[in-house]
Amino acid sequence: MLRNILHDWSDGDAVRILSALRTRVRDWAEDTDAVALAVVELTACEKPLPQFVIARRLMDLNMLAMFGDARERDEAAFGRLFAEAGWRLHRMVATRGLMFVIEAVPASMPAGHLAAPAGDHE
Repeated sequence: MLRNILHDWSDGDAVRILSALRTRVRDWAEDTDAVALAVVELTACEKPLPQFVIARRLMDLNMLAMFGDARERDEAAFGRLFAEAGWRLHRMVATRGLMFVIEAVPASMPAGHLAAPAGDHE
């Protein structure tokens, strides 16, 4: 699980972090299709809690000011990062606050291998 890590990094650095994790999973997991990665991040996603849109946008500006190339990402951006690193975005689950739990699975895992429980934001 990664929590509040990827938003501190540029896309290139985030892909390197995710790629290193994917390599380690291949090294130690007997069945890589049984592995899922949970990423807990504030996102630029405006659903399902639109009341947090301003806070998310301000945090995005904050990340840019503090780290230069860092940013909050939306669902499409996370999908691209995961794909480049050998993962596939499985689902995004909203919490009661600003954070989302973003679940990624190995890109080699067949689609539909993990079913999303009802009520999840995808």
